[in-house]
Parts: sequence; structure tokens; C-alpha cells
Amino acid sequence: MRFQLLTLTLILSLIISFSSGQNPPGKNTQTSIKLKNQTSRPGVYTTQINTQNLIPVIRSVETSIPVFIGYSQKAIYRNSSAFNQIIEIGSFAEYEQIFGESTQQFYLWESVKLFYENGGGKCFIISVGSTNSSLQRSSLEKGLQISRKANAQLVLVPDAVGLPANDFYQIQNSMLSVCAKMKDRFAILNTLKPGSNVQNDIQDFRAHTSGNDLGYGAVYYPWLITNSNQTIPPSGAVAGIIAQNDRNKGVWKAPANISLRGIQGLTNALNSAQRDMLNVSPGDGKSINSIVTFSGKGIVVWGARTLAGNDNEWRYISARRLGIMIENSIQQGIQWVSSKPNDANLWTQIETQISNYLTGLWRDGALVGTKPEHAFFVKCGLNKTMTAQDISQGKLIIQIGLSMVRPAEFTVMSIEKRVN
Repeated sequence: MRFQLLTLTLILSLIISFSSGQNPPGKNTQTSIKLKNQTSRPGVYTTQINTQNLIPVIRSVETSIPVFIGYSQKAIYRNSSAFNQIIEIGSFAEYEQIFGESTQQFYLWESVKLFYENGGGKCFIISVGSTNSSLQRSSLEKGLQISRKANAQLVLVPDAVGLPANDFYQIQNSMLSVCAKMKDRFAILNTLKPGSNVQNDIQDFRAHTSGNDLGYGAVYYPWLITNSNQTIPPSGAVAGIIAQNDRNKGVWKAPANISLRGIQGLTNALNSAQRDMLNVSPGDGKSINSIVTFSGKGIVVWGARTLAGNDNEWRYISARRLGIMIENSIQQGIQWVSSKPNDANLWTQIETQISNYLTGLWRDGALVGTKPEHAFFVKCGLNKTMTAQDISQGKLIIQIGLSMVRPAEFTVMSIEKRVN
């Protein structure tokens, strides 16, 4: 069984410790009902149990809250300017109340609209300027740095497509870099507006997109034609599909083979050969997910790959995003270890806590294996993941192996015909 590895290194002396008498997150004082040994009459007695020594349950973090960065007609929140601020919204009506209506030459409004039409929920908006001002790469870069403070898991900069090509690709590469450094989010990229030659569009994108951090982003092609006859990049609609898929099926399910709403057409109709070219690039491996029209199903997101098409570990969007969720959930869930003695007792507790969490994911279908031990392993301890020097330096090192579900990307049918 091949496992994808996550290694968590905690510097115990740097983790925030909990003050005396305060329970770590996830620990609550529980009430249980039991019979006491010494009672004066028959009955049921309630006793408070101290859960200070119990291991808290790890809860999965959010997976599909996007942060949109771009230009808006206005930005007024609570009677004050909201430009270059992180604003949380829960509906498209709320977006329009704070940020205004659609304006030509900009794509934030339409992208957020399609996000909600395709199943989106909560999101963050960072408006970097008014649509009356000129589009500037520096403003979008500033918004991207501000977005690091947002508790988001998806990053979108739809207005970047209006920049000159060199500036556009610098923004795209910055998105990948931020996601790779943060390790808690994933970039949904766009191509420049498609021309009539699909091969030229794809070659241009692959040539200018950095070869670094490709596993932290995905791109979709071609652009969409909305019901209002606007031509826009697909990232907002894709973010809605991802949110819908996470909510209904789970982050480990590929956000593909799902019909788009609010769309009447595509800028380019892709044939089989063109879809092959997008999905697999023999040279640099930069996979591009196709959006296609199928009879009876409408316009469908068809691809499910990250840009790292040659990476056996992080080739698929679902695997990368599941890995992000697991790593960040565990990091948040084991904060209780702060200042604990770094000994065999702690290592056993850590292995038990994480194993319990991963067993739950295995039961939900996120990990492959007929038994939990086939689906994952958790190691923590002296001469297993740490040396004596690591322990003396205050390090707690945990190694986790995961056998992740991968999408059934290729279906091969063998048909045998017999002649009597």
C-alpha cells in the first residue's frame, strides 16, 4: 500500500500554552450519570467528571470558504470605507449591499454571483479599489497579501485577467506561492481570455505559469458565457461547485462531472483531442481542467487535476485539498500538547487521538483500505520519528501516512465478442 506522507513537527516551547484551570479547545466539562458506591437511598446520582486528562476529539476544519480579490463599484461596510479590508458575506444580496452592482471590464461581481448560483455559501471579499479607477497589479498583489489573514481555503483573483499578460501571470504565480507558504488554502486560477486557437491559449498559459508550487492550484478552460450574455473567467463558478461538492459529498470527492448553473455557453467548444491536450502535458505536466458541453447534461466541469499533473502524490484536486484539511485539522486539534512532558505517555496519546480522527475519515470513505491499518498509519516516538536530540530541543515530530481516495479518471471497458 502506497501512503502519502504528512510530517508534523511541533516546537513545544513555542506553542501557546493554556493557563492554569483553563481547558484546551475541544475539552468541555462533561456531566455523566452513575451510581455512587456510598448512598443512603436508592436513586440515580449526578457526578461531575474532570475531563482534564481526557484526549480531545479532532474536528475537521472548514474546506471551501473562498476569498475573492478584485474591484467593486463601492465598498461601504457599517457606514465606513471597506476597501482593502476582509469582509465576510453570506449571500449575493449582501455582496451587492456592500460592494454594489456589475460594471464592465471587471469580473468580481459576476464571479461572486456565479459562486452563489452554483452552491456557494460563506465567503470573504477584499475589494482593492473602485471600478472607476484603473486596474493595477500592485493593488491586486496588496489584496493577496491581505488575504493571508482571512480564514479562507480557496483563493480567487478574477480581475487579474484584465491585466497585461506579464502582470497577469505574475499574479497567478503569486497566488500559488501564497497558498504553498500558508499550506491551508488552494488557488483557483484562470487563463487569459481565450482566442480562436485553443492550442495557442494553452501553450501560452503553460509557458508563463511558474513550475513551483503547482500542487496548490488548479486552472479551468475555457471561459463561460453567462445567462446575461457576459463572457467571464470560470473561477467563481468553480468555487461554487467545490463548495457544493464538499458540503454534499466531502472534500475527498473530486469536484468534477458536475453541471454548471447560470451559464448558457462556452467561448470555445473542445473536441476530444483538445481535452486530451489539456488534461496531460508530456513536458511540464501542467494539467488544465476542461469545461465541456454534454448532451442531456449541459455544461460540465470535467477535469479534476491540480497543475501538478506529473506528481503522483498531489495530482488530483481532491487529494491535495484532503491533505490540507487533515494537516490543519490535526495541527489545531493537538494544541493541548503544549508544555506536556515529551515522553512515551504523550506519544501514545497523540497516536491514539490522531488515529481516532483518521478512522472516522476512513469510515466516511475518505481513505482507501479494507481496514484502518490499511488506510493510514500514525507514528510518534523516540527512534520512530524523533532522536534524543530532537526531544532535547523541544520537538515533537509526528509522521502520518495516508492512502487517499483517487478519482476514477479513466474508465476502460473490455468487450469480447464471440461468434458461434
